[in-house]
Amino acid sequence: EMESKNAPRIKVCVRVRCFIKEEIEGGRSGGTCELCIEMPSKTAVIIQPPRSSGQEPKQFDFDRVYWSFSEDHPLYANQQTLQDELGAEMIQQALMGFNNCIFAYGQTGSGKSYSVLGGKGEQRGLLPRVTEGIFEQFA
Repeated sequence: EMESKNAPRIKVCVRVRCFIKEEIEGGRSGGTCELCIEMPSKTAVIIQPPRSSGQEPKQFDFDRVYWSFSEDHPLYANQQTLQDELGAEMIQQALMGFNNCIFAYGQTGSGKSYSVLGGKGEQRGLLPRVTEGIFEQFA
């Protein structure tokens, strides 16, 4: 019997990506990039408002937060991390007859396609890894 924490359910996850070239060079940022997100745990993000605003930081909690901004962060997550934590469970649920859905939402250029499709080799995203994992079960 499946543990209740791994039972099929909707999970809301957030991934914080690194700055891209267009942001660093100013094409999207106006020339300034400032990291305004903190990740104190695997389930929370804190948004820091501009220093001059006088606003308080805001914390948001999720089922899982993936920090992919910098590899030196103790909670850094790469494509394999997503596969280990989300993809492996999706494979097991699919083999038990449950449907799976990856719903990626966000601004253009925020990393949705990279997380879901990825690139080549170790940069593959969730979809190719999950598909490979399902077919490996029948090989």
